[in-house]
Amino acid sequence: MDLDRLSNKIPNLKRRAEMLNLIRRFLVDRDYLEVETPALAATPEDSSAREEVAARFFAPPPEKFLRLLVETGELTAQQAEWAAQIPMAQDVTAEADSGGHTDNRPALSLLPTILSQRAHFQTQYNYEQTLRVGLGGGIATPASAAAALSLGAAYLVTGSVNQACIEAGTCDEVRQLL
Repeated sequence: MDLDRLSNKIPNLKRRAEMLNLIRRFLVDRDYLEVETPALAATPEDSSAREEVAARFFAPPPEKFLRLLVETGELTAQQAEWAAQIPMAQDVTAEADSGGHTDNRPALSLLPTILSQRAHFQTQYNYEQTLRVGLGGGIATPASAAAALSLGAAYLVTGSVNQACIEAGTCDEVRQLL
């Protein structure tokens, strides 16, 4: 990336960092616990990362992991056997680009790819419960919600549009940044 393009992004990066810090402080002050969760995000250099991450969640836990849990007494052999028959996650949310914070992968190409993977893993492992794929990113209007559902999303995840409304209880500084 050339320096001119990078220098143009610095103000946005600073605003984003400030907004995230305000949100974090707001939640910490109310005794919320921050937990990092894997995101279906990729770098521009590795366009297959989203699919690789989704594949790990659609698959059962790795056998090595289950064996270690049995050895340490965290699981019984029976529990490990049951765990090997279910996916790591029943629901996977595909995060499409919405504000430049992802790899600019539009929902129109991302969601069908992850849905195809879901079908593959559902068939491969013959899960009793159907795997679900939701969509997040850029869903701020009824029309965009309808479009996401018509593409096959099982559920929707909205973000900034919720944080920006008065009912969210978000502080004025954060709403102004949004």
